[in-house]
Amino acid sequence: MITALIRGIRNNFIRCFKGYRFIFGILGIIGVFILSLLDYKAEIRVIHVFVDSFQTITFLIAIMFCSLPYASSLCEDLENNYYRQELARHKLSIMILSKAVVIFFSAVLTMFIGSLIFTFLLGLRYEWGILEYYGDLLLDISDMIKNNQLVLYVAVTAYKIGTLYGVLALLSTLISLFVKNKLIVYAAPAIVWYLIVDLSRKLPEKPLYLEIYCIFSPDHNVWNNEWLTLLWSNLVALILAMFLTVFIYIRFKRMVANG
Repeated sequence: MITALIRGIRNNFIRCFKGYRFIFGILGIIGVFILSLLDYKAEIRVIHVFVDSFQTITFLIAIMFCSLPYASSLCEDLENNYYRQELARHKLSIMILSKAVVIFFSAVLTMFIGSLIFTFLLGLRYEWGILEYYGDLLLDISDMIKNNQLVLYVAVTAYKIGTLYGVLALLSTLISLFVKNKLIVYAAPAIVWYLIVDLSRKLPEKPLYLEIYCIFSPDHNVWNNEWLTLLWSNLVALILAMFLTVFIYIRFKRMVANG
């Protein structure tokens, strides 16, 4: 079973990376970062632009680009009957799990690579260091920034936010099994996330580690320890991803049974 799962994950990664959508997704992330610069009024420093970009409404588009590489793969398999070939080799559970892993991590990689490329390109023209009059917040939330490990901070933060977008990519996959319109499939998770964050802010205050936005936010350190906060965000993302994978399995199994 483990061997079949590993083989399925490998084959799905190959299929994902061979497609043009993975490249488009990365380019899209870079483009969203660039769009966030258009209204940037403070002095440009790489680390500030990186952190501030996530707070803009424009960055909701990034969710769509992270879903682009592989979120619609199951829907396309159904449309083209490719799933029959996979079911001839593997159990349905193996097929769904291997695809869920690739959908999740393709979104993480899209966010991760896009963020690193953008910050590298921006760093060719602008400085990385933090601004004195604007650095207190960043210094408080990150020892990596305090120790001038700015590239590491970008990498860790991009990964952490990528795990959130991986969960939303799985939500996109689930939606694709109910709705055929691709625009809705890719846009709906961004809308859902916006509504969740907006609703969360209106509810009574709760600890930061229970605030869904703060768990994945680059400007919150919910456990006052970066690595513990990263571990917590990974755990939350894993739980959400598992729930969505189960729902995807149930829905896909029903669709296959109904022909």
